[in-house]
Amino acid sequence: MLSDGRIRELIDEGEIGVEGIGDLDRQLSSSTLDLRVASDYKRPATNEVFTAENNDGNIILEPQTFYHMHTTEEIYLPDYIHGSTEEVMTLALDGIRVATGAVHPGYDQGYLVLAVENRSEKSKMLEVGENIVQITFHRLESSAESEYDGE
Repeated sequence: MLSDGRIRELIDEGEIGVEGIGDLDRQLSSSTLDLRVASDYKRPATNEVFTAENNDGNIILEPQTFYHMHTTEEIYLPDYIHGSTEEVMTLALDGIRVATGAVHPGYDQGYLVLAVENRSEKSKMLEVGENIVQITFHRLESSAESEYDGE
């Protein structure tokens, strides 16, 4: 797993691509990089698309409802770095669950799509730009033979 100093070096060198970052000093911790939630989101059960601009700049999550969201940052990984997303514990404790997963070596799709569910009995609100997931980075022993193919 990469430390904050090594993550910063790889971002500065352009090896790990991170576009749209707000404040690297605030988003980078000892071994993770916080990624923030963007303003538009979708309820896949009904195909409704929402934007926070229609809610005074806030994202409203209805109780027991599942959404697709994405990060404000775009991520690009070389073929020798693997990323893993993790929930932000304060959101999880409030009933907002974010499915976590792998960001494969060679990932070049930019924004990370997130599966977010409000598991509580009450509506919840997120602010645009609020931390939604953390990503850790792991250096592979050698470059991956098969890079991310978009699936």
